[in-house]
Amino acid sequence: MDPNDSVTNSSVSSSDRRRFATTSWSLVGDAAGDGGSKVARQALQELCQLYWYPLYSFSRRQGFDPTEAEDVTQGFFAQMLAGELLAKADAGRGRFRTFLLAALTNYTANIRRDRSALKRGGGTKTLSLDYLDAERRYCLEPASNREPQHVFETQWALELLRVALAAVRDQYEAMGKMAIFEALSPRLTDPSEGPLAEIAQQLNMQVGAVKVALLRLRERYGQQIRLQIAKTLDDPSGVDDEIRELFQAISQNRL
Repeated sequence: MDPNDSVTNSSVSSSDRRRFATTSWSLVGDAAGDGGSKVARQALQELCQLYWYPLYSFSRRQGFDPTEAEDVTQGFFAQMLAGELLAKADAGRGRFRTFLLAALTNYTANIRRDRSALKRGGGTKTLSLDYLDAERRYCLEPASNREPQHVFETQWALELLRVALAAVRDQYEAMGKMAIFEALSPRLTDPSEGPLAEIAQQLNMQVGAVKVALLRLRERYGQQIRLQIAKTLDDPSGVDDEIRELFQAISQNRL
């Protein structure tokens, strides 16, 4: 089974559409006002959590050292959360990640003209982000001659999958089914399915029940991917196109 199938073939329910409406481009526009609503700011915090590592990695590839890249990322999000950048956001001009990358490019261009801007704000941390882990992850990335923009697309795709998987993990933990998640999550991206007898024995379940559990896990994972993508769209009908681009970005990274 292709893990992409449970994502692209999943329908958008009415409840999902309501969730999309509260975390879409329109919410980004609301947050660009005077401080934004509490709900809007919470959604923006989620967006920051999804995009900060790809943007940090992009900054490093632009020639900033680890400390500078940390300051760049924090400073960029400080302006974003203050509404200075979001006031210029326009859903009609394309994808939110494209807007973010263009905005960061402009932001870093200004910083290069005034290097002291890196320390603006006295080191104030707008978000609690693990930069030590970010640099460790960056150092593990393979050398690449691809354009930084293309690497950013790949990082966005991988980070979105990571966030989606973490959300599913939280669901299974809340249901008291962590053993099932830990045993079956490695099979999420295994199209062959492979023999399940060993896992069934490990979980003290019938093989048929394990197959059903794996199907449900894949469905939950697909739903979370759709929900994460929908947070950056103003129209849920565009989710399938974004999913295709997501898996294309990942496949290009493996070439």
